[in-house]
Amino acid sequence: MNFLMEAKLPNARPLINVCDRFGFVPDLTHYLYTNNMLRYIEGYVQKVNPGNAPLVVGQLLDDECPKDFIKGLILFVRSLLPVEPLVDECEKRRGQCDDELINVTNKNSLFKLQARYVVERMDGDLWDKVLQPENEYRRQLIDQVVSTALPESKSPEQVSAAVKAFMTADLPHELIELLEKIILQNSAFSGNFNLQNLLILTAKAQLREGLVSEAIESFIRVDDAAHFLDVIRAAEEANVYNDLVNEDPDIHFKYIEAAARTGQIKEVERVTRESNFYDAEKIMNFLMEAKLPNARPLINVCDRFGFVPDLTHYLYTNNMLRYIEGYVQKEPPMFAHSILGALVSEGSQDVHVHNALSKIIIDNNNNPEHFLTTNPFYDSRVVGKYCEKRDPTLAVVAYRRGQCDDELINVTNKNSLFKLQARYVVERMDGDLWDKVLQPENEYRRQLIDQVVSTALPESKSPEQVSAAVKAFMTADLPHELIELLEKIILQNSAFSGNFNLQNLLILTAKAQLREGLVSEAIESFIRVDDAAHFLDVIRAAEEANVYNDLVKYLDQLTCYDC
Repeated sequence: MNFLMEAKLPNARPLINVCDRFGFVPDLTHYLYTNNMLRYIEGYVQKVNPGNAPLVVGQLLDDECPKDFIKGLILFVRSLLPVEPLVDECEKRRGQCDDELINVTNKNSLFKLQARYVVERMDGDLWDKVLQPENEYRRQLIDQVVSTALPESKSPEQVSAAVKAFMTADLPHELIELLEKIILQNSAFSGNFNLQNLLILTAKAQLREGLVSEAIESFIRVDDAAHFLDVIRAAEEANVYNDLVNEDPDIHFKYIEAAARTGQIKEVERVTRESNFYDAEKIMNFLMEAKLPNARPLINVCDRFGFVPDLTHYLYTNNMLRYIEGYVQKEPPMFAHSILGALVSEGSQDVHVHNALSKIIIDNNNNPEHFLTTNPFYDSRVVGKYCEKRDPTLAVVAYRRGQCDDELINVTNKNSLFKLQARYVVERMDGDLWDKVLQPENEYRRQLIDQVVSTALPESKSPEQVSAAVKAFMTADLPHELIELLEKIILQNSAFSGNFNLQNLLILTAKAQLREGLVSEAIESFIRVDDAAHFLDVIRAAEEANVYNDLVKYLDQLTCYDC
C-alpha cells in the first residue's frame, strides 16, 4: 500500500484492490481525496464495495470534504445498504453532517435515531431546525423525543436543552407533555431540577394554550404570590373567576406585590400612579420593605396620599438622593424648598441635595449669588451648567467657586462677559490659565487684555496679582500691551506707591519702553525709579533718538543723586 501511494500511479485501481482486500479503506479514501481523485472514490463506493460507504463517508467528513460530494454518495448508497451504519458514522462526528443525517433519517423514517441524535447534540440551532413549523416530520420527531430519547437519557443537561428548545419553538402542549412525563413523574430527574421552576414553566405553557383552570392549579402548587400576575390576567381574560374584582384593595396589593417581585417595575409604577383602590399605607410599607432599585412607585404613593415626610426620610436614609433631586424639580418651588431645607438642617452634605437646592434658589431668585458663593457642597460644574441659559453671570459665580477654568472661559466668551473673565484670571494668578487666554489663537484675547488693563488690575489691591499679570504678558511676548499695563497700574495707581516691588516693576516698564523705541517715555520711567544702573543704555538711546532735553533731565537727576 505504501509503495503504491508513493508511486502515485495515474491509475488508482491497483491501490484500491489492495486497500479493499486488506481493510485500509480510510487510508485509501484519504489518499484519493487529497490527490483529487474523487472519481475513484465514487467508483469504489458504487461498484467495488458499497458496504464500506460508511467508512468512506466518515473519512471524508474528517478530511472536511465538500458537503455536496458527501451528500451525493449518501444519496447513492441509501438504497443499497442499511442506513444505520451510515448514521453511526455521522454521529461520531457531531456537527459535521447534521443536515445529511436529518435528511437521511427523515427519508428512511428513522425518527428514533434522529431523536436520540438531536437530544445528545444539545445544539440550539439544530433544535430550532427540526422544530420549525415547516418541518413536515416535526410531529414524529417530538413523539420519539418524549417517548424514547429523553426517557433513555441520563443527562439533566440534555433534558434542559430540550425544555429550552420547546419553549423557544412555542410548543406549549408538547412542553407540558415533556415536563409531566419526563421530569415531574421521573424520579431520576426530579432531584436535578428546581420543581418550583418546572411547575411555573408548566403553568405558563398552560396559560398560553388557554388552559386557565389548569394553569391556576399549577400556580397553586407553586405557592408563590409572585406569579399572581399571570393568574389575574388569565382569569380576567377568560372570565373564570368572577370574584376577582378590580376595586378589591387586596387584589391590588397582591398584584403590586407580584409585579414588584417579578421585576416588572413599570407595571408597579403604572398601578401606583393610576389606581384609586389600593391601601396606600400598606403599599407604602411594602415598597419600603421591598427596597426596589427604582423609587418611582414609592414616590407615586407618597406624593398622592400625603406621605412626603416618610418618603423624604426613606430616600435620604437609603442614599437615593437623586430621586429627591428629580422629585423636587417637579414640585412647586416653595414646597420643594421646604423638603430640601429639612434635609440640609438634618446635616445632609450630599451633593445631589445641594444641587437641587441650588437650582430652586436660582429659579426663585432668592439671593442666589450669596448661596452660590457660600455653599460648599454643590457641584460647581452641574449648577454652573444649569445657570448658563438662565443667568450666565450666576454661571460665572458657580464656576469661579469651583475653579472650573475651561467652563468659565467658555461662558464668558460666549456671553461677552470679558470684565468678569478678566477679574477671574487676575484673581487666579495661574500661569497655565494666563498662557491659555493670552495665546494668539484666542480670538477674544484683545477684549480680555482691554478689561485686564482698564478694570481688573486697577481694582486689584494685591501686588502678587499684578506681578503674575506682568509675568504673563512678558511670557506671551506682548511688549506694547505690557507697557500699557505697567503705565496704567504702576505709574497711575497710588495703591502700589509704597510697595517694595514698585522699583522692579518700573524698571521693567522703562526697559520695555526702550525696546519699543519710546525713549522719552523710558527716560521718564527711569527718572521715577531713580535708576542709574542703565544710564549707558539711556544715553545711547537718547543720542540715537535725538532727545537731548530728556537726557539732560535724567543726567541732572543722577547728579543730584550723587550729591
